[in-house]
Amino acid sequence: MFPAAGIPARSVLLVVLAVALAAGCSRQPLVGEWETEIHAGARNVVWGGNYVFQANGDVRYVRRDIGKPASVTVGRYRVDTSADPVRIDIEWENGKTEQGILRFIGKEKELMEMELTTPEKRERPARFGAATMLLTKKVRK
Repeated sequence: MFPAAGIPARSVLLVVLAVALAAGCSRQPLVGEWETEIHAGARNVVWGGNYVFQANGDVRYVRRDIGKPASVTVGRYRVDTSADPVRIDIEWENGKTEQGILRFIGKEKELMEMELTTPEKRERPARFGAATMLLTKKVRK
């Protein structure tokens, strides 16, 4: 018991735990492995890949170029769920940064649309458009 306030210690612990869990929930739909659709160039399939978002803020991107070995890029991400659309910022280990927007689709939030900055346009996208990626959450078996 906290004598000054007359509150049992167990009640305080439950409140602290609830606040901590609520703070972590802002990232939860994003946490997991997301597979991108295959992007096609003018004449052939060019690349695809997977994003793996960890609850601790780490992100890994595994890119698969046709005819080449997979490459892995790691970094850190932040999500602002108070913005509409939701904002994401990624700082890659190689020094590159990306800003973007995302939204979840479906009752179970198993699909996600994400649009990131492009080499031609360095500002955060304001809306979803031609460069929007469709990602599917992979389910672990």
